[in-house]
Amino acid sequence: METDDGQRQQIYILAICTYDQTDEYYLFACDGEFNVLGDTVHSTVEQ
Repeated sequence: METDDGQRQQIYILAICTYDQTDEYYLFACDGEFNVLGDTVHSTVEQ
């Protein structure tokens, strides 16, 4: 993954999550210690 300032970070973990009271799915890209490097929101888990 490339950051806004051009640095590269390795993604080790992808986590798909939902929150109570929502119908959206969140995809979190994390480093090896589960620190979030980036995330996206989707209306279905298939997206």
